[in-house]
Amino acid sequence: MLYVELVRATGLRTGDRNGKSDPYVKLRLGKDLYKSSIVKKTLNPEWGEHFQFYGNAATLLAMPLHLECIDYDFARKDDPLGDASVDLKGLEVAGHREVVAPLSFQGDVQGELHLELRWEAGQRASHIDPDEAAPATALASTSPSFGLVPMPEAPPPPSLISPPSALDRAGGTPTAPPRRSVPRANFATIAEEEVATTEFAGDESTGSAGRAGGESGRDKAKATSRIQI
Repeated sequence: MLYVELVRATGLRTGDRNGKSDPYVKLRLGKDLYKSSIVKKTLNPEWGEHFQFYGNAATLLAMPLHLECIDYDFARKDDPLGDASVDLKGLEVAGHREVVAPLSFQGDVQGELHLELRWEAGQRASHIDPDEAAPATALASTSPSFGLVPMPEAPPPPSLISPPSALDRAGGTPTAPPRRSVPRANFATIAEEEVATTEFAGDESTGSAGRAGGESGRDKAKATSRIQI
C-alpha cells in the first residue's frame, strides 16, 4: 500500500484579482483519484493530509503519481495553477521518500508541492474480497473453538382436539356430548265448581247443624286447586 502525505505548497501562481489563490490538489494514481481540501487566500497553503492507494508494488509503483494544483473560484470555472508527476520506481526498496514536485503551467514552472511517500507491503487486509471470505456457516461447523451447541427443537403446540373419549369411534371426528331431554310440565286448572248441598229437614237444632255443615262444605268446595298432570 502506498501512503501519500500532501504536506504543503510554496510560491504558487496568483489566481484571483486580490493577488491570492484558493488552492486545492488532485492526486491520481491509475484509476484512483483523490481531492484535497481548499485553503483560502494564500500562495503558500498548508495541508498535512494523507491519502492511501491500494495494490501490489509491481502494479502501483510502475505508474507515475499525477498531481494537479487548482485555484477554486466560487462564481467561475476553477483555474489551473500547475501540474506535476512523481516517479515511484524504487520506493518499495527505500520504503520512504520526501518529494518536492515543481508545478508546470503552459511551459512555465512556478510553485512547488511538498509530499512524503511511504510504501508498506502486506497492508491489503482492509480490502478483502468478500468472495474470498469463508461463509459464516462453514466457520461455525469446522471450528471447534466456537463451542456451538445445537439448539433443541421446540415442542409441538398442545393439541386443540378433544380427548379420545369425545371422538366418534367410527369416523374419528370430535362429537358434542348428547343433550339431556328435560320433560316439560303441563299444568291445568280445574275450574271452580260449586258443590250442591242438601239441606235436611228436621228439627230446629238438626236444621241449624245441617245448615252450618252445608256452609262449611260450600266454603271448602269453592277452593281452586292446581294439579300437575
